[in-house]
Amino acid sequence: MLKCYLRGLILLCLLCAVIPVISQQFKPDQFYRLISTDGRVVTVPENAENNAPILLTKEKKGDLQQLWLLKKTGNGRYAFSNPFAHLGIDNGNQSPAMGNELLLWSQ
Repeated sequence: MLKCYLRGLILLCLLCAVIPVISQQFKPDQFYRLISTDGRVVTVPENAENNAPILLTKEKKGDLQQLWLLKKTGNGRYAFSNPFAHLGIDNGNQSPAMGNELLLWSQ
């Protein structure tokens, strides 16, 4: 019984050591769908202009408004934009950036 417990404990420790190493990798200049934890997808609304809100809608195969291009902007920073709508995700230049509502802005 003790051997079984120790094996389980060792396995758990190994998993805890490996899990932080496993992460999602992003590559610049590729398209992504940004999917929320409840399965809705970040979408550009129809006829969106600057300051338009970002919508979360059901995933639609082939919907170009749900595709986001990851671009490297420099200094280790990246930006998501939708080249089909010519809009990117922005925070409206509000400071501090954390906690601000995201919106769409021209590229």
